[in-house]
Amino acid sequence: MKILICTILIIVFSFKVFAQNCGHNCGAYINKNPEAFEVRHSINILNKDYNKLATLHSVSASKKIRKNLYFGQSLYSAVSGDVGGLFIGGFELSKRFQIRTDQTFELGVFLGGGGGAALVAGDGMMEKYYVNINQELNNGYSSSIGFSYLNITGSDVTSGTLNFGISKTQNYATVLGHGKETISSGRFLVSAKPIIKQFWPGSSLKRDGTRLNKMNLMGIEATFASSPYALNESFVQTTGAVEGDGEGYADIQFGYRQHLSKASLKGFWEISTGFGGGGDVDTGGGLLGSFGIGASLPIFYNNKIELGIQKISSLDGELNALSPFLRTAIIFNKRKKAYHTKRRWQLSFGVTKQLANEKLRKPGIEQGNSVSLIENSVDLFITDNIYLIGNAQTVISGNAGGYAVGLLGLGYTKPINNSFSYSFEIYSGAAGGGGIDTKGGMSKAMRLEVDYNLKDNLALTLGAGRLSAQNSKNGFNSMTTHIGLKTKFTTFH
Repeated sequence: MKILICTILIIVFSFKVFAQNCGHNCGAYINKNPEAFEVRHSINILNKDYNKLATLHSVSASKKIRKNLYFGQSLYSAVSGDVGGLFIGGFELSKRFQIRTDQTFELGVFLGGGGGAALVAGDGMMEKYYVNINQELNNGYSSSIGFSYLNITGSDVTSGTLNFGISKTQNYATVLGHGKETISSGRFLVSAKPIIKQFWPGSSLKRDGTRLNKMNLMGIEATFASSPYALNESFVQTTGAVEGDGEGYADIQFGYRQHLSKASLKGFWEISTGFGGGGDVDTGGGLLGSFGIGASLPIFYNNKIELGIQKISSLDGELNALSPFLRTAIIFNKRKKAYHTKRRWQLSFGVTKQLANEKLRKPGIEQGNSVSLIENSVDLFITDNIYLIGNAQTVISGNAGGYAVGLLGLGYTKPINNSFSYSFEIYSGAAGGGGIDTKGGMSKAMRLEVDYNLKDNLALTLGAGRLSAQNSKNGFNSMTTHIGLKTKFTTFH
């Protein structure tokens, strides 16, 4: 019952994450229609007689790229079993065939990587092939039921699954490219919030039965609301361990926050639920819930800072901690009318290879091959040349199942000519799992990239750099290479 309730809350929070459409006369001339995306939550039930992992939850965001052909990204997380902290991210491609006007037959494939909770001892790549029957409901919602086969290399997980899903297609206040188009409809993003927090675990235990000590975490939150002045907002938040105990721990949560007034200094309460684990933190099957209180106060340029404390618990594990936090909020609307503020972004995805050396893996672990990871970055431009970076990487090969990287950074880009440009980026964040010697998780990176413009909104990128533990003298310190694609888009707030 607790799993069912939390799953319902996750779906409600994430679908409510985006503000409602502007009604009429929003004050912006419509040059272009907003982009439509489909968000789907699915429960994937495995054969529990043969798998330590019993149930996976997945959340996918996809876009129709051609008639009845959909491409997007998905994140899979453990829900039940005893492998809390299993995260697998990657790409999804599906083709739909019309059965009736309100019903489709779907064939799809997912390829990605990750691991966690000591379930994946090998490479960590997951492949999933599925068939669904999709039924349209009301107000943009659809339900689905289907079957799939999934396999995670380097683990014992090979199983057919029974899948149940619910999705919603929504228009976002977004257009492709960095042009001069304007729109006046679609859901919009209110703010982004870098986070620093701690876990004070009290009597919480690790999976091996020893006491869990204090953990330091870093992460980021995206916040959405019906208007720049709404007292209630929804959010999606992800954090990872960077210091102290729990190296390799990560979580993602969907939540709701209520502010108590419109004053400059205002209190709030928040509730969230999601998935987490890794780093030998005993979260059972992986489901988490939290409740928090805090206050926000304005700082420079109409932005704000938030201070508070949460109570976070695993539903069927040993994690039960107090979590003080500090968040800074980058406000996108700046007290202007809805859709009058434009923000330029860049989405990057590709594959990174982390080259092996004698310091890559922990003592006592055989130094093996180089590690390959699927990588995603979201870049927010603050000037024409300077941008903020959120970067996530999950392992797909190299005998390091469960290894993952989450980084925040700053980048600078400049055109070389009409076809080429270069970028330089620096990062700091969390990395851990898979036997990689991150010395607690706190990591740093730098990279130089060269981009070739395939068309106005799409570029091929090649890069090289370094990724290392913050204490690089004792921890891992690796050269990296990267190949991927970049696409530009603009959001309206």
